[in-house]
Amino acid sequence: MTRHPAKERFPWPRTLEELLQVDQEFCFCRDLAGRALTNQHVYALSLDLAECLRGYGVSDKVYARSDDALVSMLAFFACMSMGILYLPLNPKIDGQTFEELKVRWPTAVSLDALEWNLDQRIVALSNETHKNSVRPNPIDPGSDLVAILSSGTTAAPKAIFHSLESLAESASSSIEFYSISSSDRMLLSLGLFHIGGLQILMRALLAKACILIGRGPRFALHDAQSLQPSILSLVPTQLYDLLNHSGYLQNLKRRLRLLLLGGAACPQPLYEKALQEDLPISLCYGASESGAQIVATDPRNPPNSADSAGQILPWRELRLESGVLQFRGWGCARGIDAGDGSGVIRYDRDQWIASNDRAEWEGDCLRILGRLDDVLITGGENINLSPLKRLISEEFSNAKTSFLTVDDERMGQRYEVLLESADPPAVDLVERFFTASMRSIERPRAVFWAKPQPVDGKRSKRELLRLLTDETLTHRIHKLWPQI
Repeated sequence: MTRHPAKERFPWPRTLEELLQVDQEFCFCRDLAGRALTNQHVYALSLDLAECLRGYGVSDKVYARSDDALVSMLAFFACMSMGILYLPLNPKIDGQTFEELKVRWPTAVSLDALEWNLDQRIVALSNETHKNSVRPNPIDPGSDLVAILSSGTTAAPKAIFHSLESLAESASSSIEFYSISSSDRMLLSLGLFHIGGLQILMRALLAKACILIGRGPRFALHDAQSLQPSILSLVPTQLYDLLNHSGYLQNLKRRLRLLLLGGAACPQPLYEKALQEDLPISLCYGASESGAQIVATDPRNPPNSADSAGQILPWRELRLESGVLQFRGWGCARGIDAGDGSGVIRYDRDQWIASNDRAEWEGDCLRILGRLDDVLITGGENINLSPLKRLISEEFSNAKTSFLTVDDERMGQRYEVLLESADPPAVDLVERFFTASMRSIERPRAVFWAKPQPVDGKRSKRELLRLLTDETLTHRIHKLWPQI
């Protein structure tokens, strides 16, 4: 694996200035102190933030948990210019997890602690009342650039390390597959704490597409109305909201040529509804370790099943080993910190990295079967949760469904279900569904309902446990179905 086909096709930048090219276009959906920002302003603001970080003695790592998409992007560029590690955090991260991260990385500094006001800096730089004294470092393409925290299926989130090299390789693969060009407009619809959000940014930068900066993931559909992207990346929850807002949907369809759907399994009824609306959907499969998508479906020839993950993207490598998906290559993570005190495990480019997903081939297309950790041992019997989760998600397709595995004194392991929707489903319908559709040993221990709350990405196991057990929050949660 000595050649870089992607690098030959899309040369990687050596400096931040080279990355934010002269012809790179930005478009913003927020008040920027009455200023129109160009790529040069973005470059200057990034160096200004880097200068502020240096003034605070930062030389190692920076936490960024802003819900402002522009601030998150500037922090990423500032860290890149300084050659330090960028640690983007979900703004909704719970306090306990954040405190544990500070213990894990005691030298890291939080962006929240800086006296750096974006609007003030925009005014100062636009009026040329301040000149940057920072000289950006050359970018080492192979060094750690960013650490993405896993969604937290375990209590301690994993940290997955990527370099410019790995991010650019993965982005180049998608650019080639979808023919992304400078004529495209790409909305930063996912947070940079999500590998998908980082890849939206990298694809646009390498393809010289216009980068649309809105107010963050929670406002993505609203921002898309004014910014009119040609390429939009969504998770299934965002797609559900889009399909239930006819005004947004019809307006977006005028310019949209590609809708990338990933981040979680898509319920079949939701996918079929999207196809009925003639949305140009490409189902994607990837992981933080693989640098986001590694297989995808062709939007011009969509499959009938939402389980299809599609074909291997250019320059990517994967295989199935005993039914488990593995990948390797330049676009994959450089290492992982499991958060258990064992330190960072490093990967080389020829090393196969095992995912936590089971899959099978259907011709030259991949079909995702579910996760390895979706197998419970209940009453001495192995219970595969994947088909049960799919069944429940399809039955309650108007609700967001979350699943929590719990220890059970009698049965060993069980699972509980949280349904989030505007109105609760009827209790008799819930009971009838579970009793008619599943064996008793396959049914959840309990089913809960709550009104939906804004969440960026998937709920972590810790957050679900807190929701279902914290007495101060129990007024938000209503049990629909008692223990079996």
